[in-house]
Amino acid sequence: MLWGPLAGGILVLIMSLSPEFCLGLSLLLILAICIFLWADATVCVYLEVASLR
Repeated sequence: MLWGPLAGGILVLIMSLSPEFCLGLSLLLILAICIFLWADATVCVYLEVASLR
């Protein structure tokens, strides 16, 4: 699986840039926004399917 090395490399990159901690925070913010949008779309699809029954 490709996720393991990729996530590890990003983690090492963030660790090496510890003075620029805001980079890590901005990545977490982007991740949180993506998860929120995915959850929102999932709920919309579920409601759409439920209304078709």
